[in-house]
Amino acid sequence: MIGIDTNILLRALADDDKKQSPRAQAFLLERTVDDPAVVNAVVLAELVWVMRTKYKSSRDEVVAILDDLICNPAFVILERESVLAALQDYREGIGGFTDVLIAQINSAAGCGTTVSFDKGAPAQSGFTILTPDLAP
Repeated sequence: MIGIDTNILLRALADDDKKQSPRAQAFLLERTVDDPAVVNAVVLAELVWVMRTKYKSSRDEVVAILDDLICNPAFVILERESVLAALQDYREGIGGFTDVLIAQINSAAGCGTTVSFDKGAPAQSGFTILTPDLAP
């Protein structure tokens, strides 16, 4: 197995660098069930962030990319069950992918909730908003 960094996936998907993109694409096409690429949750979080912010990909486009990666037997997705649960939340419009991924990984680790100051963190995914104590 070979672990891959976010930039390998990005260069292959975006096809935006005349040297790195073809090399990344060829490298990924060489992956098989017997010689897979390992993709961890941090890579997926970074991938989604860059696709949404830099490349302005829609939620549906990002969901399709993640579906393709997860369903491809040449990729081993670490923390797969948490990733699948986060993808389902994200597909349904519940929060941002990174937020729901954090909550799902924490839940899988036995956390009853994930505490955040982010008022936009979705309670449906297991977040509890921590209210700042304003008393002196």
